[in-house]
Amino acid sequence: MRGGLLVAGADFIVEFLGTHGGAWHYNKSLWLVTGTIPIELVVLFFGSGVWLAAFHLVMHQPRTMPSLQRVLLGITLMSVGLYGLALWSGLSVNMILFTLPFGFWGLSRIERQDVAAAAVGLAALTALVDWFTETWAVGAGNYSYTKEFSIETPLTYAMLVLGFIGILEGFLARGQASSQNLGERGGGFETRQNDLENGGNGGGEQHADNAPDKTPKD
Repeated sequence: MRGGLLVAGADFIVEFLGTHGGAWHYNKSLWLVTGTIPIELVVLFFGSGVWLAAFHLVMHQPRTMPSLQRVLLGITLMSVGLYGLALWSGLSVNMILFTLPFGFWGLSRIERQDVAAAAVGLAALTALVDWFTETWAVGAGNYSYTKEFSIETPLTYAMLVLGFIGILEGFLARGQASSQNLGERGGGFETRQNDLENGGNGGGEQHADNAPDKTPKD
């Protein structure tokens, strides 16, 4: 019930602002709520919210589920395939199709929260710098896009930053693991060497203690 109210309420706010602001309008309905919003939409989104809440409960059931990284990686690869297919078919498509899941995949690979926050900040800064730079460059006539410059381009660069940071996180984790393994091997070698040295000294002392007394007797 709460899921239905949440989703229906959110849709009602969007529809109210959109229809009263003149962004779109509906011609027919059984009943137009506030004179602009079809009651069918409210019922539809309420039912969608109920289903969403039910699936949310199912997600919490103990079962074997694929990891988030694998799901996002699969979506990224599928999106790259769709992007290539669209280009081959002559369709116009933006790179955000695959850079969006790629960025989320990179963010999911960052384990430390402070590093993840810094990565998001860097991605946002990249988007802002690209927005101002390209807005100035396009306005100055230095170059132009086939379509008008849009927010999708800075967002694409931001998601690429997150994705590449995720790849670098994997390299860093492998490097730290290799260093740790080498350190453990080196420590084990030193321990064995010390044991041999101590064993040798101990054996020598024991041999000296057990040696027969050759002092001449009176």
